[in-house]
Amino acid sequence: MDRKAAEGHLDELWQRGREFLGSRYAIMGGAMTWVSERHLVSAISNGGGFGVIACGSMTPDLLKKEILATRTLTDKPFGVNLITMHPALMELIDTCLETKVGHVVLAGGLPPGGAIQKLKDGGAKVMCFAPAVALAKKLVRSGADAIVIEGMEAGGHIGPVSTSVLAQEILPHVREVPVFVAGGLGHGEAILALLEMGASGAQLGTRFAAATESIAHPNFKRAFIRAAARDAVPSVQLDERFPVIPVRGLVNDGVRRFLKFQGETRDRFEAGELTKDAAQLAIERFWAGALRRAAIDGDIETGSVMAGQSVGMVTKEQPTAEIIAELPSHVMTVGVFVNEPVDSIRSAAEHARLTAVQLHGDEPPAYADALGWPVIRAVSVGEIDVAADAWSADTALLVDNIDPVRRGGTGGVVDWSRAAGVAKTRKVVLAGGLTPENVATAIRAVHPFGVDVSSGVESAPGVKDSDKVMQFISNARLAFEEYL
Repeated sequence: MDRKAAEGHLDELWQRGREFLGSRYAIMGGAMTWVSERHLVSAISNGGGFGVIACGSMTPDLLKKEILATRTLTDKPFGVNLITMHPALMELIDTCLETKVGHVVLAGGLPPGGAIQKLKDGGAKVMCFAPAVALAKKLVRSGADAIVIEGMEAGGHIGPVSTSVLAQEILPHVREVPVFVAGGLGHGEAILALLEMGASGAQLGTRFAAATESIAHPNFKRAFIRAAARDAVPSVQLDERFPVIPVRGLVNDGVRRFLKFQGETRDRFEAGELTKDAAQLAIERFWAGALRRAAIDGDIETGSVMAGQSVGMVTKEQPTAEIIAELPSHVMTVGVFVNEPVDSIRSAAEHARLTAVQLHGDEPPAYADALGWPVIRAVSVGEIDVAADAWSADTALLVDNIDPVRRGGTGGVVDWSRAAGVAKTRKVVLAGGLTPENVATAIRAVHPFGVDVSSGVESAPGVKDSDKVMQFISNARLAFEEYL
């Protein structure tokens, strides 16, 4: 029932994205050069997502072969990602239209004149990346059928703005077409938050890079599995006279050598040994072929191990379908009730397809059996031992400092040691004064089943701050993963 209720809730939220992509889930596979090819793309589509071929620097002939090969592995929809700066962009568009590709993603900059219209005239749906509201609106006016916004938490080439900020800037103002959000996403909770804000779906890359069907080298996959979020950092520019396009990847010897090489190249320029253009070209060429060396050849020491900050959520090599199936199951929908009759609660739970009901009134323990629904019972920390004896073992206890009049929390921090004692024998949801700053410490101290937060992620009374919500989820996730 839990899984069914969670998926039903998501189906409603991302219906627009699902219909646009033609897939079971509105989850796109991020286009990763060398990795997003026929095997991974077809696996994503077969698993209910929407795979996307990374064209990269392919020629039209190579792209055609890749599209046709992918079709032999899946009968589900998939798309192609084209780099707008590719010298043969128009020929690649012809290839996509010739092979009846239904969706084409234009990435890497504003599409040149005529590209969007040519695709639309050929029957393809066009998706474009937009780093700002003004550009998103311009692309929609130019004919884009959907927009992708990608935050700096993503792997590979990145912009300067975080996913949460882009979502706040763009989602409320671009409603004409579906908007898919990318960058640092790895679990269903974050996707749900973005869907609630107005997104139509999500794009994930890093979670899929180490999938069983990925052709990435075993060394590359192991690097992902070992890494933490903080290990994926943007490339550093040493001197503003020699711009470096920021690329997020795992720190290795190649990253350290690149920093040293920039310094040596700058010194040669200042000594008159190199012109400014020659120095810039040398810096730009440092990473030539480095991604293939890492992803395909397995050189994770000197190659470019591009990875997003969600790499910390890659804990093992998994089949792609399993990764996709996990995303909806991470989301629970809970209804809060105060002194409502059993029949009313059950009716509301069925109608809203709730995962669980949370009781905050004077409901007796008999409600748990009468409801026939997973129950979370809110109790004051001072009553936790009595409640643990009275309520059935299947009932989770939400421990809080409860205001007896308002029936909600006071915002004060509870006695973690008392909660920890009960958490050893039954499910405890920890509440009371939790914030992005203390939630990890609380989880380590109590080992709860879950955590509950409200005022701790608000910018003003009753107003949730999406940055705080995302940070709270991230910190809680890292702490839970330490002992789960």
